[in-house]
Amino acid sequence: MKYVFLLAACVLFTQGCFFSGTGKNWEEQGGRAVHYKDAGIRHSKLVIEVRAEEGSRDSLSALCYPFFMEQNISHPYETGRRLGLAFWGTWTQMRLFPTMLFSDRSWPGKKEALAEARQKNIDLLVRGQVVHFLPGGASGTTSLGLRVEIYAVESGLLLWSLLQSGRIESAPDHDYIFVRERRRMPEAAEVPLLMSLAKSMGHPLLKWE
Repeated sequence: MKYVFLLAACVLFTQGCFFSGTGKNWEEQGGRAVHYKDAGIRHSKLVIEVRAEEGSRDSLSALCYPFFMEQNISHPYETGRRLGLAFWGTWTQMRLFPTMLFSDRSWPGKKEALAEARQKNIDLLVRGQVVHFLPGGASGTTSLGLRVEIYAVESGLLLWSLLQSGRIESAPDHDYIFVRERRRMPEAAEVPLLMSLAKSMGHPLLKWE
């Protein structure tokens, strides 16, 4: 008998969640409750190939460019600019440097980029490269691989080199007795994925002081 009561309680609980319906994560589809779960982001281990041994970021300014797309894709500048802006915006919010500028020019090469930074009286040059890009849209798996290099403008020396990848994975629906669980994917998954990677890659720089 106790199993009957337990089953009845489960039914009432599920119906209560469904019919009270309960925010953006629940909806009714064909008389069935559907629960949406945001897709998670997975990172590889951050690789620091070059780390600055001296100095401090507290009084430094930085110049960023649109990301350079190493893969042969359509509209590389537009994609690199969109990803570069998202990265620049994330590092700006983290306040890694007192001043961070973003250039709309495509990457002109190290020599010319350093010259532009010197003209603007900037201390650091930040170069971002997308070494791997698999866009999955709103339903597939999206993956990114990034390399970020930071140069001292005055000397041209490489101070930092960071490498990391990440992915947002799609998944099929999971059906339970009364509820269907569905993975919710962002429409442009590469942007939140890149912002998450930017935060991860920025953490070592917070300790540069």
